[in-house]
Amino acid sequence: PFTATMTGLKQVYPGRYAPDTLVDLIINEKVSITHCVPTILQMVLKEAQDRDVNFNGLKMIIGGSRLTEGLAKTALTQGIEVYTG
Repeated sequence: PFTATMTGLKQVYPGRYAPDTLVDLIINEKVSITHCVPTILQMVLKEAQDRDVNFNGLKMIIGGSRLTEGLAKTALTQGIEVYTG
């Protein structure tokens, strides 16, 4: 976040990590890159599936724990370029 601030990039902070709020922010604020843990990704994917949302190239970095192959494939099918650290 410090580099983004120094270079003047727009940053969106969600506050509470509620899946519906996260999906709305990603769509409405045109988020292009984000990061989270697999549990949050799973909640976002479920919300997006329920609402028939495709993320069209959103880049997401996963940390905190192992990203499973199944979760990665689901993210890819919903338009998320998912990376793990």
